[in-house]
Amino acid sequence: MGTIYAGQAYGNYFPTEKMLDSYTVDMVKNFYDTNFGAKRSVVYVAGKFDEAVATKAIEDSFKGFKEGPEISYPEIKQVKSNQVAIIDRPNAPQTTVIIGLPTLTPKSPDVVALQVTNAILGGSFSSRITTNLREDKGFTYSPFSTHKK
Repeated sequence: MGTIYAGQAYGNYFPTEKMLDSYTVDMVKNFYDTNFGAKRSVVYVAGKFDEAVATKAIEDSFKGFKEGPEISYPEIKQVKSNQVAIIDRPNAPQTTVIIGLPTLTPKSPDVVALQVTNAILGGSFSSRITTNLREDKGFTYSPFSTHKK
């Protein structure tokens, strides 16, 4: 349940059990057809390689991949509120607390810098935030940060 982007595509982090039970194979296929394809894909190659050979290998591997839809980022309508959301989950074995703030959109020229900074500070298990709490303080928490597009 999201409060910052309530009622929008970015406002729901996890589907409910009721939502999962309502999905059909046709719904999943339709979602795939609507959202996946070559136009929304990026292939990265790192290391020493022959560019022509790598390009040919990539093109050969993906030649059957459908073109698919254009890249699309739903409009974000930021909701400004000081609301505190309490979500009662009786018998939940664990709890995850997620605190969110408005951030850059994928169209921002600084989004890559934000993603790199996030990875260093909190976006991976070896991040500074996790190292500080687990190794320096001896806690068993697994904190993380993320930049959701």
